[in-house]
Amino acid sequence: MSEKRTLTLRGMTIPHTLYLLLNVIGIGVTLYLTKHYYESNFPTGFGQASSVCDISSFFNCDAATFSSFSNIAGVPISLFGLIVHLCFIGSSIFGTEKSESTNKFIALLNAIGCLFLLVYSLTVLHSLCPLCSIYYLLSFTIFFFYFKFSELPWAPNFGILAIYGAVLLGISAVTYFETQGNDKKQEQISSQIIDQYFNKLENLGNPEYESPFWIAKSKESLTQTPLWIAYFSDFQCPFCARTTDLLEKIKNRYGDKVNIQYFFYPLDNACNPEINRAFHQFACKAAVLAACDQSQFKSIHDELFESQENINDDFIVELEKRHGLSGCLENETAKGYVKSSIEQAIKYKVKSTPTLIVNGVKIEGALPAIHFFKLFDEIIKRNGGQ
Repeated sequence: MSEKRTLTLRGMTIPHTLYLLLNVIGIGVTLYLTKHYYESNFPTGFGQASSVCDISSFFNCDAATFSSFSNIAGVPISLFGLIVHLCFIGSSIFGTEKSESTNKFIALLNAIGCLFLLVYSLTVLHSLCPLCSIYYLLSFTIFFFYFKFSELPWAPNFGILAIYGAVLLGISAVTYFETQGNDKKQEQISSQIIDQYFNKLENLGNPEYESPFWIAKSKESLTQTPLWIAYFSDFQCPFCARTTDLLEKIKNRYGDKVNIQYFFYPLDNACNPEINRAFHQFACKAAVLAACDQSQFKSIHDELFESQENINDDFIVELEKRHGLSGCLENETAKGYVKSSIEQAIKYKVKSTPTLIVNGVKIEGALPAIHFFKLFDEIIKRNGGQ
């Protein structure tokens, strides 16, 4: 009777070597995704977490990072992927037939899980995380390698599964308690952010141009309230949609102590001279549409962000007709508002969205609400608003 083929138990064959390489790449990808998750959800200062996979409104990490499936009980799912690849490498070097069969079973489950996440991203999030997609491809390829080069059964050994489970449970427990025990750490971070705002960041002064488009208006002029925010945003920016929800909470929390003006800063080279390449290709048209009628700005603003993944020429034309704004996209007054907003952004040296000018100080990117609230409480207190 001929001996069964195996993927990892016959020395360093070409498939085995490629298999190890795939797992090494998988470790690198999951380490980066885990790092990005914590930088985005638990920042230690101002600025949006940088990401090499924020390519466009469709290809970006943001939607996945903040989705409900980004973590399980506070533990990022990328960490589970990291543990899987470490186990695969360890057991393939010091493995047995039982460990390979167990790994085959785990590879099958991992591939199924990746397929689910891929479908979820496309159908629910309407975006695709490029590095997540690389991980999905790695997982599918590893599954194929087991299918093609291993004749061992897809049968897990429960003893080995118990060891894997113990490793997974231990690391997850440490991560969970670290994440959940964040109150003191969050207080420290808030203190650092307040210190950075008041002592280390330059005050750029009041805007020379005040936008006629408001998110919150309690005084006629932007700078008349103890807390004022000039909000530079792009309708195709995923982080902007998240920040817009936060601004509604700020509006409700601070009432007549806050003014918030909306400034258009489309990351689209069709109208923004600071953008050197095609990026958010419908952002200029969306901005002009929102600028056409001040009385309808807020409703159009909300519809654009709620349907951000659907923004294209047809959607913009349909929205234009629905709001009775025929010819809006050629309206020179609306284009002038967008142009003036961009010029003000250039004066503030805005480079990305979202960017907030808070009482003259530039804050780039998004922060968790708790940090904004602590900072804004202190700003209002120092300005005699409490």
